[in-house]
Amino acid sequence: MNNTNTTKNKIARAYVVRDLLTGAVARRESLDDVFVNKNQEHIIIDNPDLFEVLETAPEEELEVYTVKNGVLLKDDVPVTEQGKIYVKKILKAAAGKLLLLTGGSDDDRKLTMYTPSKGTFKRLFSLSRNYTVFECYDGRLVVLDTPCKVEEIDSTTNKITWLSRIFCFSKEMQFKEIKLHLPADAPAEGIWFTRNRILVLSYRSGREELESNSRIGGWYVDSSFFIEEIKNGKSLGVLTFEDWEADGLDSIVSITESLDGNLLIKTNNVIYYSNDGYYRIIDDPIVAETGGFDRFVSISFARRAFTLTLANRKRETVKITSRRTRHETVVSVE
Repeated sequence: MNNTNTTKNKIARAYVVRDLLTGAVARRESLDDVFVNKNQEHIIIDNPDLFEVLETAPEEELEVYTVKNGVLLKDDVPVTEQGKIYVKKILKAAAGKLLLLTGGSDDDRKLTMYTPSKGTFKRLFSLSRNYTVFECYDGRLVVLDTPCKVEEIDSTTNKITWLSRIFCFSKEMQFKEIKLHLPADAPAEGIWFTRNRILVLSYRSGREELESNSRIGGWYVDSSFFIEEIKNGKSLGVLTFEDWEADGLDSIVSITESLDGNLLIKTNNVIYYSNDGYYRIIDDPIVAETGGFDRFVSISFARRAFTLTLANRKRETVKITSRRTRHETVVSVE
């Protein structure tokens, strides 16, 4: 209740808020006005816990830039003397900066920053052929670069990792380069954004032969899911989930983060909860009864039990509880 009251007090003083379920932004001109969205529709703060106060209002409308024949244009006029710089596309625009993909040939790809106030281009990083750009609704952008080669990182165990990198750009165009630590047989396959995290996803599935004394028959199916967590420009390490569902990444229904920073991964029949190294798993067919309730709101604990509160797009909630008895684990939905 204290948290709810605190949130209510913050919203009472706010001019701009964001719906945590939809990402929609609403604003008002004075504290006596109602909140309205970009279509001037009245927004009701029906549940304060499902809104966050934005520290600053979204940036003013950006000037429009275009690219034609490798030249960066503003109002159909070259912005400055580009020299040998060939602009392929605009990746992201922010107040006072443009992130560009440049390069004079198919094999030449660079991330380049253009600063209109100075009329300068600054090369940041070179990219391989195998790169992908991901953008979040809140303005964050990630470039995932996975060259088609591997590197030995431990000469004694011959452990191999992909030379994958991600370049994280904030809404204000501040950026960090982060090297990934994913296994070589599970290269990065996608990016998922949550409120405060960037998650790099990968999946490994295949048959591996074990030593003859490890299991009768000598074979097992290894299905592992890897998540590299990144927060505030720093890698938090890799989460590994064994015995992942047969469909791998395609089985993920949602990955959401609660207001207090807890992470929830939901598939059709399994729920994974993570709080910086503290994990809980609900693996039960009854999880299917929470279908459509894919937003993580909160978690609460009781003796030998924990309860997850989930929300749907209609802002309705459901609770799923996992309780350990002396002989079994009982899962219920209400």
